Amino acid sequence: APGTLDSVMMAGSWNLLNTSGYDVLMECQKQGIEVHNAGIFASGLLVGGSTLDYAPAPEHMIQKRDQWAALAKQYGVTLPVLAMKFAILPQVVTKIAVGVKHPREVELNVNGIQERLDTLNVWKDAQAMGLLPSGIVFDL
Repeated sequence: APGTLDSVMMAGSWNLLNTSGYDVLMECQKQGIEVHNAGIFASGLLVGGSTLDYAPAPEHMIQKRDQWAALAKQYGVTLPVLAMKFAILPQVVTKIAVGVKHPREVELNVNGIQERLDTLNVWKDAQAMGLLPSGIVFDL
């Protein structure tokens, strides 16, 4: 209806390196508010960059990124694909925004989001490895 809040944008708080937006996602789901998720590549760190939040990435975050990359490889996908799959995981997230500079990146992202992935097991494995908090429920 006119004058109602029907969608919000979250930036940088729901990605493989930062899950601090979980409570916001749950509240939006409760309220019936769609979420558009941006910052899903963690300032580019998840797609080959070296910064996080506009500064050089701390070593512990580089190590966490590398653990995610190894898990992605184990499941037969690239780290950016895994990042997109995680970003769109909650039912309340209806759109994700990715930064691109070249037409080829558009093509890679469109193809990547369509790749098949055993999503239930990959997130459980990530929790077992300590990459995701144990309190996150995956039937979001």
